[in-house]
Amino acid sequence: MADTTTIEALKKKHNKAKNVRKALNVLAFVAPLTTAVPDALTGASGAMKELSADWTPLGIFTTDGGEITPDVSVDDVDGLGYAEPVRSDLTKATKTIKLNIFELFRKEMLSLTHGIDLSQVKANATTGEVVFDDPLLPSIPEKRLLIVAADGPADDEWLMGWCFTRAKLVSMPTIGLKATDAITGDLEFKAFADEAAGTACRNYYGGSAMLKHRDITGFSV
Repeated sequence: MADTTTIEALKKKHNKAKNVRKALNVLAFVAPLTTAVPDALTGASGAMKELSADWTPLGIFTTDGGEITPDVSVDDVDGLGYAEPVRSDLTKATKTIKLNIFELFRKEMLSLTHGIDLSQVKANATTGEVVFDDPLLPSIPEKRLLIVAADGPADDEWLMGWCFTRAKLVSMPTIGLKATDAITGDLEFKAFADEAAGTACRNYYGGSAMLKHRDITGFSV
């Protein structure tokens, strides 16, 4: 007689609740393309390493956070007399990143969203005011884009990271002027492969929880 089991037994054996993730905290950074792509985000204790000064934070996220969306195209070959394709080829696999940000009026954010170099723009010493003109045609630079999400307390924390090696802002944020809502901006980036890095995205999964519960993720050392 064949061995038997139950659904509950299989759930207990294979399902691991600690593999269910949330992005309770999210940070995003941009850096020039000359900046090295991080080899790792965490150190020996599982704590996050300090990033170099080249990485500029994008600030506070709205509660909508953001999303990373794959864009995949498939070329199907249909065969006469067949109800489904006889061949299917993946022809495109890119990613779009959408971030919902509050701090739009920081220098780096203004430079990014207006498509202008503000490195030489200074605040007025007397009034504190900053003035700059929009270019007739914005020049949006390509950047490194690093997103780090954290789940759990510091002593049992999962860290998830994505470094997009060549990302470009492809939409300008709409500025809503309302007394009822804070000003926010929806930023949309397109990810492209960086030839030197050899990838469009480097993925990181670590943290103190990874040290404690690595076995449930299926990775060995």
